[in-house]
Amino acid sequence: MSTEYLEADSRLYVSILRRTVKAAMLLLCLSYLVYLLPGVPLHLAPEHIAAVWKEPAHAFTALHATQGPAGNAVPLLSWDLLPLYCIGFIASISLVCVAALAVFYLRRAKTLYAALAAVQVLVFAVAMSGLGNALIAGVR
Repeated sequence: MSTEYLEADSRLYVSILRRTVKAAMLLLCLSYLVYLLPGVPLHLAPEHIAAVWKEPAHAFTALHATQGPAGNAVPLLSWDLLPLYCIGFIASISLVCVAALAVFYLRRAKTLYAALAAVQVLVFAVAMSGLGNALIAGVR
């Protein structure tokens, strides 16, 4: 087996990882700065963020229908959740890298590697979406 693909795929993974981490950290810092700017309409006071973030992930999607600690409903597209979306992007960086590897292998006719990378992307996506818990609960 030739190692040229392994070396090239490692460089690709590192290159994408480096760029996406830099972008994610910049977005995260900017989201916190925007959140703390005066005049930005907030549904949650900054001092209540830590208490709200202790809730499970599905509680964030339910926030638009419930009342936040400040007594206001939190829509899903609000400044309050912008840092959380950036954290979600950070959590999905490995998914982006492995998806790029699947395409890389497919273009080079390495179908077994492409299939393994595609399965890994699928497993990541199911795990991040919460469908895994639903599937497991349905089996029991």
